[in-house]
Amino acid sequence: MMFYAGGSLEGRATGAVNAVGHGRAVYAGLWPNEAVLNSLIGWLIMEDGRRLLEFKKAKEVH
Repeated sequence: MMFYAGGSLEGRATGAVNAVGHGRAVYAGLWPNEAVLNSLIGWLIMEDGRRLLEFKKAKEVH
């Protein structure tokens, strides 16, 4: 867990991951530069693709 280091949000969490149904919800408090944003988007797309493949495989088995 990461926390804000200053300002009015100091000490509060900057992000969290919570289980929702069969997936996860990611909450992030950040103001990323372009490189960080691109990395985050890439990770989210990759994670979504993995879940889609797992869902398709599970449907094929049943």
